[in-house]
Amino acid sequence: MNLRRPLPLLLLSLLLAGAWSCDRTHGGPPVRTEGAGSAEAERTREMEAKAAELDRRAEEIKTMEGSEQDKIDAVNKLEQDRQSLNDSAEGSR
Repeated sequence: MNLRRPLPLLLLSLLLAGAWSCDRTHGGPPVRTEGAGSAEAERTREMEAKAAELDRRAEEIKTMEGSEQDKIDAVNKLEQDRQSLNDSAEGSR
């Protein structure tokens, strides 16, 4: 029985599951500052647009053609980008 073939698929599935379960908001009430509402709203729109782009990329990875290593690399890059988005969201609080 060849167990080497299902292993990359299992790894890819686990990585995608981790990507989808990533919490982008981290809860907590937003901090409001007088006069900063429009800048904060713009920052929020940008973050939401980036998050939507990451979600779109995750969907593309699910139907991606190529080697298993290409898929794993794509998932790893997606995870790095999600972490970067989360870090910038934390930094703007």
